[in-house]
Amino acid sequence: MPHAEIQHDSTARGAAEAPATTSAAPADPVDPGLVMTSCANCGAQMVDRKCKLICSCGYFLSCSDYY
Repeated sequence: MPHAEIQHDSTARGAAEAPATTSAAPADPVDPGLVMTSCANCGAQMVDRKCKLICSCGYFLSCSDYY
């Protein structure tokens, strides 16, 4: 069975696939304390009670979980 040659026009395809260059602003730094107190289940802020972080959805972390 003869092999068919496939020619690619790299100039037309290269222009279409070129990534767009945009100037992205640097991301705002995230407070690690807010990330630590965010619920992994629903994303709400958890309440600190003694040695536990408790969320209104029922999810909680004990002090040994977040060290």
